[in-house]
Amino acid sequence: MPQVPYRPYAEVTPQGGDTPFQSAAGATPDAFGAQVGQAEQGLGQQIQHFGDVISKHAVTFAERDNQAAATDLYTQASIEVGNLDAKFGSLEGKARADALPEYQKGILDIQEKYRNLAGNVDVQHQFDNDFKRRAAYSIVDESKKAAIAFKQYTNKSQAARITLADQDAAASARDDGRFQLALGEVNASVDALGRENNWGPDEKEVFRRKQIDGLYETRFKAMAITDPFRAKEQYEKSKDQISGPAQIKIEQDINNGIVKAGSRLDAQAIWNKTPPVMEAAKRAISGIESGSPEGNYTTVSAPSKDGDQAYGRYQVMGKNIPAWTEQYYGKKLTPQEFLKNPEAQEAVFEGEFGRLMDKYGPNGAARAWFAGEGGMNNLGATDVYGRLTVKAYGDTFSKAFGNPIAEAGADRLQGALAEAKTYADKRFPDDPGFAALYEDTLTTRLKALYSTDRQVRQEQRLGRQTAVMTELIPKPDGSRVTAIEQLSPQAQQAYFDMEPDQKRRVLRQIDSNAKADVPLTPDRFNKFQEIMGQAITDPDKFLDVIPGEHDLPRTLQGQIFNKQRQMQGKLADTSKINSALRTVAPMLNDAGIYSSRTDTQKNASYNQFVGAFDAKLKEYEDQHKKFPTEEEQRKIASGLLTETTNNWIMPNSRAFEVPADFTKEWTPKFKERFGRNPTAGELYRLYQTSQK
Repeated sequence: MPQVPYRPYAEVTPQGGDTPFQSAAGATPDAFGAQVGQAEQGLGQQIQHFGDVISKHAVTFAERDNQAAATDLYTQASIEVGNLDAKFGSLEGKARADALPEYQKGILDIQEKYRNLAGNVDVQHQFDNDFKRRAAYSIVDESKKAAIAFKQYTNKSQAARITLADQDAAASARDDGRFQLALGEVNASVDALGRENNWGPDEKEVFRRKQIDGLYETRFKAMAITDPFRAKEQYEKSKDQISGPAQIKIEQDINNGIVKAGSRLDAQAIWNKTPPVMEAAKRAISGIESGSPEGNYTTVSAPSKDGDQAYGRYQVMGKNIPAWTEQYYGKKLTPQEFLKNPEAQEAVFEGEFGRLMDKYGPNGAARAWFAGEGGMNNLGATDVYGRLTVKAYGDTFSKAFGNPIAEAGADRLQGALAEAKTYADKRFPDDPGFAALYEDTLTTRLKALYSTDRQVRQEQRLGRQTAVMTELIPKPDGSRVTAIEQLSPQAQQAYFDMEPDQKRRVLRQIDSNAKADVPLTPDRFNKFQEIMGQAITDPDKFLDVIPGEHDLPRTLQGQIFNKQRQMQGKLADTSKINSALRTVAPMLNDAGIYSSRTDTQKNASYNQFVGAFDAKLKEYEDQHKKFPTEEEQRKIASGLLTETTNNWIMPNSRAFEVPADFTKEWTPKFKERFGRNPTAGELYRLYQTSQK
């Protein structure tokens, strides 16, 4: 194999110049490899640069990881803060303010929880920086909301205190002590509200004045309903503490109360001013006991069997004087003190004899006064003098007593009406308008009292007559009463309480019973028909007939009496409604509902109420098998008087009112079927049925 020769040195000498670097002094750095070093140095710098870049990228990646981790922690923490906000945000008032420390602790607990979950210090720092802003915002925001909630709570609490004070002023209107407490509550609440809301002095006093005026208005309005005269008296004492506008309103309320409730009290006071029954009883008993109607307050009787004596104008037994004077006079007296005290004697008689009259009627009260309640029906017993029996005492009293209410009659009414103007001027000396209104209201009430008294007297008269005549009519077996003593105790009591003209008729009936029966003749039959005709033409006169007064066969007398009983049964129903109407009369007067001869609209409204009231009473009686009590009657009336706005036919009407269109439509239909116009009660029942 051919070989290539190897020569380690140059065989050709360089041409064209000197050979460089013949010595170290002339050599350049490059001659020593500087370029290689520089190249190596440049390479190192490039490598370092690449290392710096890589390091920076690593730091950036780490920062991004830390930021992501911190953001994740912040997000989770914010969710928990949101839940905490929702929990505490549902609280209200004082509860929210009280929970603020717990809320703040909850925020810090959340921060600590997620801070501890951080992987390194950098994440913790980043999370802390982010969360502090969120926490600060939440705490400040919740603090503001808690402050607002507490302020609202305080305002509501103080407003509630004022409302409760106002209600207490109404419920305890007559209690001065409780009203002062209510005033104190209002003042304290106004001060608290002023502090909480940063009110100025003027603003606070304006609000205080308004609340105190309202408290006085509430009190006097409530008091004016039940006791308007005391309301007026208290108002005059408190007037300086009430502002002008409130004074006007209060005076209006009190005046209206006086017209409504006060007139009722004044009317009763006027009507009872000279009660004819008690005055007649005093004169009758005094005439028997101490010699004259005017009497002798110093009379002392002879000792009785037990040694006791009777004292004074009405001859009160000594053993009764201490207890009766304490009960009716208000001070316990001895018989000798009683004898010297006419005022005490009058008080004792009015109290005790009034109690007996309420229990037994006038005649029964007289017999009980004479013989005691235990001996009042022992008609043959006599007094210590042996001059009067119990029966004779009762008869003597009845003759002297007469019929005081009937005798007073229209004269009593006229006297009462004359008093009405005096009372009106006294109640409203400076207000002619209210004085005139008050006089009109008093006049209406007095006429109602007069009418009621007449009605009660008629009912009592018929009741006594029925009780006696039931036993005087001959029995089917032919037996009959021929003496007062043969009557039952109840009938005897009714006889003793009868007016003199009734007693005379009873005695004539007894005389008739003692005689033989008479035959039927044309004249007697005509008389019988005449009397029976009165049942239609003059019912009051017919009911006053005593069958035994007339010369008729006893069978016809029995028919008259049976007809009377039939009519009295119907009258009893009427009596029930009349009695119930008397019970609710004050409610009707206050509602402006009353019978009127001149105002047809008022009269129609009154008749509508009576018809509806009668229907409701009968409905109650059918359902409960008894007539409603007075309290139940008032509840029924209250329901009928309630204003209703849910009736499109009659908006703002009362429950008892029947629409005019309904009346106009159904009256001819009813008349066509039954041959007469419907009563108010029938119309009301028809209307109620149509609404179901």
